[in-house]
Amino acid sequence: PAEAMHGDLGIISKGDIILAIGKSGESSELTSLFPAFKKIKVQLIVLTSNDDSRLAKAADIVLNMGEIKEACPFNLAPTSSVINSIAVGDALAIVLMKMRNFKVEDFALFHPGGRLGKRLSLTVEDVMLKGEDNPLISISDNAKNMLLVITEKKAGVVSVIDKKGKLAGLITDYDIRKKLIKKENIFGLKIKDIMNKSPIFIYSDEKAFDALKKMKDREKPITVLPVINRKKIVVGVVRMHDLINIGL
Repeated sequence: PAEAMHGDLGIISKGDIILAIGKSGESSELTSLFPAFKKIKVQLIVLTSNDDSRLAKAADIVLNMGEIKEACPFNLAPTSSVINSIAVGDALAIVLMKMRNFKVEDFALFHPGGRLGKRLSLTVEDVMLKGEDNPLISISDNAKNMLLVITEKKAGVVSVIDKKGKLAGLITDYDIRKKLIKKENIFGLKIKDIMNKSPIFIYSDEKAFDALKKMKDREKPITVLPVINRKKIVVGVVRMHDLINIGL
């Protein structure tokens, strides 16, 4: 209110709604603005504990907080009443969210920063290994080339695809070690004999945070997921440590 008296009233336009908060409803900083509010033609909602106050009588709508005993030992400093005002303000905000059908996608748009923003806005496609970095091998290829790809791409995994580029299986470092521990001649094996034939996967347009949850929430957590598009074509791979590194 003090700043409004010295120019900040300029941000208010006809049709705006003013939410004025005053426990007593007699604050001169607020009541002195009434003439300007009337000329600009705004609606006034008042949050107060005094229905008989000048603030309440000037209002279009009064939200009465009731009698509030302050935490201040003298019942003077606005302590408890501040918390009540915040709670009512939050309630109004939530009601408006529901009335506007405010969605998670809207929240992500207006809150892109920090961990919360990343969890809401980043998709798997934003963080996955793709293009030249995407470790791929055909199911008809041989074990030697598979080892070359898994080593060259440094992802610890290779997606196995069929002739149409769709996911046929997945081979991880662990799958290779299992064969070696059993003293099998890995170069004599076919790709389909080494791979996991039914790996879990994630779609490229899903949230990156969902990929992290899918990896961690399994009975046996994993650290990598093949990524496919909605046409079932393998388009990348996403690793847990990449998700952690970007702050998810």
